[in-house]
Amino acid sequence: MTNHSASGWVRLITLAVLLALLACFACRPAWSPDGKRLLFHSRFAEERTGIAMFDRDRGTAELLFTPHGGKTASVPLWLPDGTGAVVVWTAKDSDKQLSVTTLTFDPRGAGRSFTVRGGDHLTNSIFVPPVVVGRRLFFADKGIRRLDLDSGDVKEEDGAAGEQLVVTRRGEGVCYVSLQDGDDTRWEIGTVDPDTLQRCPIQKAPADRLWAVQPMPAFTRDLARIALPARSCEEPGNHAILVFRDGELETELPIDGNVDFGSLEWMPDGATLCASLCRFDRDEQQLKWSLLETTISGSVSRETPIVHAPLPDGDAESMGRAFPVALSPDGRIAAVSTAFIETLEEKDHGLYLVDLTHKDRRITKVPFPLATDALTLAGADGMTSFGQLCTQGYTAANPLCLTTFIGGGSTGGMSRLLRGTADLALMSRPAKPAEFEDAKKRGVTLTEHRLVTTLAVCVHKDNPVASLTIEQLARIFGGTGVRRWTELSVPMPVEFDAIVAATPQDRAASCEHFRELVLGLSRAAPTNNCLDSAADVVELVSSRQGAIGYVPLADVTGAVKIVPIAGKPGMAPCTPSPASAADGSYPLARRLFLYSRADRKPAVGAFLEWLASDAGRKVVEQTGLSPAR
Repeated sequence: MTNHSASGWVRLITLAVLLALLACFACRPAWSPDGKRLLFHSRFAEERTGIAMFDRDRGTAELLFTPHGGKTASVPLWLPDGTGAVVVWTAKDSDKQLSVTTLTFDPRGAGRSFTVRGGDHLTNSIFVPPVVVGRRLFFADKGIRRLDLDSGDVKEEDGAAGEQLVVTRRGEGVCYVSLQDGDDTRWEIGTVDPDTLQRCPIQKAPADRLWAVQPMPAFTRDLARIALPARSCEEPGNHAILVFRDGELETELPIDGNVDFGSLEWMPDGATLCASLCRFDRDEQQLKWSLLETTISGSVSRETPIVHAPLPDGDAESMGRAFPVALSPDGRIAAVSTAFIETLEEKDHGLYLVDLTHKDRRITKVPFPLATDALTLAGADGMTSFGQLCTQGYTAANPLCLTTFIGGGSTGGMSRLLRGTADLALMSRPAKPAEFEDAKKRGVTLTEHRLVTTLAVCVHKDNPVASLTIEQLARIFGGTGVRRWTELSVPMPVEFDAIVAATPQDRAASCEHFRELVLGLSRAAPTNNCLDSAADVVELVSSRQGAIGYVPLADVTGAVKIVPIAGKPGMAPCTPSPASAADGSYPLARRLFLYSRADRKPAVGAFLEWLASDAGRKVVEQTGLSPAR
């Protein structure tokens, strides 16, 4: 990469600034196809963010969806028919996994949820909003991916070596932007076939001018023109909007001053461009955001100031892009949310609407909607996945209740419950007599609710093993001597005889669970394949005939074979299921405990009712848990 392009967008997608970048580009509002509703990011409750909806006719806003994970990067997208929406989001501590949740408006709530896993920095694929065509979601990282929103099936088309890809909308279809070898002066724009994912180039970087572009192309409605924000590599500090027509550079619209672009869109007339700009005022130590309107000729240009804030610590350029504007379909209103501007004063936060029909460009600020209730779950670190999924599932179904999970252990969870700083304690053990005594002294009556967590041992489909005992599992995973399947009297071909033992990451709840039930105080053998996730374990086991692994029952797929387990030699082996886990016949099941106070607030009762409902059970089962009988 050349020195000039090092200051461009590619530099910003390094891991060091990944979250800042996601917070910038992923915060663009989204208008419904009819222009009557707007999805936008809202900020509330100790700087948490969620997806809210503004009703243009009523002038009101309400909170719809709160992904778990605090300051989560997320993108709201409308389904083309306007009947629902899609939220693509990622937890702040993961760059290898995307979550996709569909939202319905009649009835109101969350629809289906999917998880898409990939390589390093998969979450880069949402820094420019993905595209929904029909019931399919398109996004890109090292290649182009398509997620079916009904089945959850993913189709992938890999890119070339060294190529970086972005997909965005082009009319009613999908287009791509490709940067070659990380150089933002060597770019290409083209269309994507929604069925085959094949690409067809329509525009390449001009050979006679060296411009570093931001990969956010804007197309006129007739698709005749393409506009791109860019900075000159031949004249450092010069910025412009490049406009192409029929494959040729039609004009360069210069932008004065030290600026950064947050968004770029064409007005319905096909002759006027709207861009959100951030100006860096080093003298006043301010970031100043504005809306620029300029004609294709550049003869008429107007800039409307909207908000300003102190320069942040660290990378001010990436924070400058935290202000992308969305134009309503009729071109009458420009909307922008301040949810991700960290240095803005609280009184200035909100959804800003600029009336483009008013001669003075009248600006209206809509306050962010607040969560009307809150619910805090605290307790065992081994139940983090359960707590986080409940946060996602329950707040999706009940968006005005802010549900939070806090770790810190079973003892800490019970302490918080008794002190009244948590509403539910999630524990890996039953409450101790001393804790019941403490509750009595405080005038608190505890109510116990039980759950069961279940692990499944899986092998390759062609592995002939019929069953295993706990003792044999301890010898395989504890590193005490068993290295081949034939040592366990399993007739395995010699080329697959070596045992390949795979486990989830060392600190995963399922790993701790397995140690407790199988290995006791000993640790897993250091030669085991310790993988990032249960999905990785299943993938390895499905691809290697000599492999064996364990994962939560809910993570098992048809690609592997489940092995029945016997508690002791001579006992009948048992296959894992919610029923065998609940009645105690399956040996790799453990009871977990959820405690509430008898004087609980209504939100706790509503949460427990949801937990016992079909929707709640589906969420619980994703973590390998089920209600105990």
